[in-house]
Formats: sequence, C-alpha cells, structure tokens
Amino acid sequence: MEADTPTRPPVISFYRMLQNLPDFVRNPIPSLNRYLWASGDTFLLFLTPGTKAMVTTRPELIQYVLQKNHRNYKKSYLQTEHLAHFIGRGLLTSNGAYWLQQRRLIQPGFHRKKLAGLMGIMNREIDKYLEQWHERARKGESVEIAHEMMLLTFNVVSRSLFSTGVAVSTLNRLSQNFNAIQSFIVKPIRQPYLIPWYKLTGEWKKHERIAADLKEIVLSIIRQRKQSEERHDDLLDMLLEARYEDTGEGMTDQQLLEECLILLVAGHETTANAMAWAWYLLGRHPEAVDKLRTEIGSVLGKKAPGFDTLPQLEYVNSVLQEVMRLYPPAWILDRIPIEDDEFEGLSLPKGRIIGLYIYGIHHDPQYWPEPEKFDPDRFTKDATRQRPSFAYLPFGGGPRLCIGANFAMMEMQMMLVRILQHFEMTLEQDVPVGLAPYISLQPDREIYIKLRSI
Repeated sequence: MEADTPTRPPVISFYRMLQNLPDFVRNPIPSLNRYLWASGDTFLLFLTPGTKAMVTTRPELIQYVLQKNHRNYKKSYLQTEHLAHFIGRGLLTSNGAYWLQQRRLIQPGFHRKKLAGLMGIMNREIDKYLEQWHERARKGESVEIAHEMMLLTFNVVSRSLFSTGVAVSTLNRLSQNFNAIQSFIVKPIRQPYLIPWYKLTGEWKKHERIAADLKEIVLSIIRQRKQSEERHDDLLDMLLEARYEDTGEGMTDQQLLEECLILLVAGHETTANAMAWAWYLLGRHPEAVDKLRTEIGSVLGKKAPGFDTLPQLEYVNSVLQEVMRLYPPAWILDRIPIEDDEFEGLSLPKGRIIGLYIYGIHHDPQYWPEPEKFDPDRFTKDATRQRPSFAYLPFGGGPRLCIGANFAMMEMQMMLVRILQHFEMTLEQDVPVGLAPYISLQPDREIYIKLRSI
C-alpha cells in the first residue's frame, strides 16, 4: 500500500501578490488577513517569482514547529543575517548549538526571583520620569504617548542593564543610535531585494557607522565595569558572572557586547509599543481604568508595587495580556525546516520560510469571540484553560520563548500601576489608530494624551 502523499495548502498566485505589492510592503497585515479569509488558516504566497513561503495561524502546527519538533527549525536569514549584521549574534539572532549554549548560560539570570532585585531600579527610573510629567501637567501640556513610552522604557531597560556609572548623555546617545538602527533595519527585512539599492545610495554604510558607534559605547561600559570590579546587582553583573558549565569560563567581551545589545533591543521597542497601545485602549475604555484603580487602591494604596504584591494585581495582568492579544508586539515569527518535514499530512519542505502569523491567531474568532473587542476578562484563569496553549503567544513559544518575558511583564505592570497612581490620562482625540507593523507592531499615528496629576 502506498504512503499517503503530503498535501499542499492553497497558493496565493504571484499575479495576485503583484497586484497587492504596494499595499503589502506598506502594511502586510490587511493583505494577510484577506488571504486567511479566502484560503483558511494555512496558505502559500510568493516572496519572489520562484520562491514561496507558508503562512499559518493553526495553533497545533505552530506548536509543532516551535516546540514539539523545534530542533528541525531555525530562524530565517531575515532575522539571523540582516538584524545580526547591525547588532551582532546574540540570543535573538543566533541559531543551533551556539544559541542553545547561550540560552543555557543566560536563562538563570532571568528567573522571576532573580528579577526581584531589579524592582528598585525600575521603580526609581519610573518615578524619576514621572516627576517630569507632573511639571508638564502643571503647564497643561499633553504628551505623545508612543514617544514617551519609548523614552521611559529605554530608561528602565538601560538602567536595569547598566545601573550606575553611565552618564545620561551617554544613554541619550545610545537611545538615538538604537532608534536609527531599528527604523532602518525593517527595510531590508521587508524588502530584501532593495539591499543593493541601500548599499548603492550609502544608506547601508551610514547605518553601519551608527551601529559601530553603538557597539563602541556598550563595549566601553562593559570594560569599565570589569576594570572597576564593583558589584551593582544589575543585568550586566548577571552577564559578567555567568559561567559555561563545561569550561567554567565567562563570556568574551564580544559575546557580552552582543548579548547586551540584544537585551536593549528586545526589552525596549516591543515593551514601549505595547504600553502605547495600552494607554490608547484605556483611553477608549474608562470602565477598565475604574476597575484598575479599584484593584490598585485595594492592593497597594499609593505604595509602589513590590515583588510580593505584583501577583495580586490580577486585573492589571489581564489588561496587559488583552493589549498584547489585540496588538502583539511581535506580530509575526518565522522558521525554516532544516530537513524535509511533515505535519498531519502537510508538507513542510526543507528551506521553506514558514510565517507564524501571531496577529492572525490573536484575532481568530475561533479562539476569541468578537476578536476586535477589548475584553480583559478573556484572561481569567478559567477562560485561559479553555483555549489551545498556542492560540496566544505574545512572547513566542517553546524553547525560544522570549527570555525576557518575565522582565517585560514586570516592567509593564509597574509602569501601568505607577502612572495610574500619579495621573488621570485622557485621549485628546478619540479617533481610530491604525497599524504600523515594523519589527514590532506600532501605532500608525501620534497619540496625544492629556495629563492631570492626582
């Protein structure tokens, strides 16, 4: 008896892709959503006339790729080559044995109890920033919340990594360099065929110089810390103290540099965008704000959250989870089979890019009734148990689950709580905000919020 022939999902024709190309390059999400509607949860589309990629929102397939058979899947060159070219080969941009070695080395430093030591740094940076907001509130000023969250999260992440001995001017330079790199890198990732043009026009070289300056700043901070031999109980200390099990040695300066850069990238923009979306949604849902204030007042009063009180803020956690469902910071992931594979009769050939479309999963009415509705009650314990585990993955899943997930959640919870303890936040204009899917999912327009100190 012959073996069953593996099936192939529906194909979005090259002609249709070509028709949609300008819109797809500008914002691929509406096109991907239309393809899902027409073709079901898994389909093929053309990247070039001769190259097809698979896109899926099927939780079981995603779990198979990210978890059950993860050893046969690697990140694509779009992440590991283009992004690594500018920020190095850290956890986010490496594959295979080297990634596993680094993950095992660094993982213990991100255990929740280890992160408890960073809460003082986080609270201090948040409160320092909010002092500036009180002054602006007294002047009757509004804030552009996406920009403000970008500045605040960079302050929190950079000080969690480098808690002392780094001048504010140096951190400002770091922030400017990061913003420039992140704004540029999405272009060759989304349109790799334009890389020769970027090189011809000098854009590539310009951003290589920015990246070199960025690396020199971070490398200087690392070397100064090593020479000082002082302890600061921050993330840099954790990286410096980590030792490989087989040799007992620590990381080289180059490895330390690359992992620091990855922590700054991964812990900065994604969190900032999630928080910008949170304030936009809360501005449109005052009933959720009332519930948040009630819970925060009951658990904390005016006190800053601590490691023991954060788990008691269940509605705070549900709100943030629902924000990241509607607007997942990492809106799509990709993987490539190392060898030919098959899942429940579906062919997964070696070398084919597989897009794990997180935004699509998070808006699938099969798992999320009224998917466009903001409803934090979706994340009660009972509701969560009733869904497939890979129907919700704002931090990815499987062994490559974001190493900083606990750090990011703790940071967002603390920012949300402290801002609500200090201010009433009102949208200046309650108008729809669209999607700008770059490396992470950003608002497509400025969001101005009026502050009133309380």
